[in-house]
Amino acid sequence: MRPDTVWIQDATLYTISSMAMNPGATLKQWVVQWDAAAAWETDTNAAVRHAYTAAGKKQVTYYVKDNNGISSDTVKDTVLVLLGRPSIASVAIDSVPAKRFVRDSLRFFVHGQDVNGRIDSIRVAWNGDSAFNKTMIVL
Repeated sequence: MRPDTVWIQDATLYTISSMAMNPGATLKQWVVQWDAAAAWETDTNAAVRHAYTAAGKKQVTYYVKDNNGISSDTVKDTVLVLLGRPSIASVAIDSVPAKRFVRDSLRFFVHGQDVNGRIDSIRVAWNGDSAFNKTMIVL
C-alpha cells in the first residue's frame, strides 16, 4: 500500500496492488481496515481515498475478493500519520532590492516550521518553474 507516510486530515489516495490468482477471475472488492480498532470498509476500486483524524502509526489491514467470492490473504501495512506539513513562515534576502544586479550573489534566509520535528532541506524552484532544481540544506 502506498503512500506509507501521510499528513493528518489529508484525503490521501492509496493504491492497493493486487491481482486475481484464479484463471478467468476478476477482482471485485478491496476491503480495508484503516487502523486496528476501525470498522472494515469495502470499495470497488484498488485506488481508495482516506483521511486520518489522529496522528501516529496506524496498522492498516486489507484483502481483496474476486468475482467468485474468493478472498486473498490478509495483508498488514503500517502508515505513519504526521501532525501537519512543514510550512515556510518568511523569506528574506540579504540585499536592498534597488542594489541588486545581474550575476550578483544573493543570500536567502528562510524561516520554516515543522510540528513533526526538524526541517532538513528546502527545495527551490526559480522564476515560477514547477520543477525543483535546487535543494538548500538547512543549517
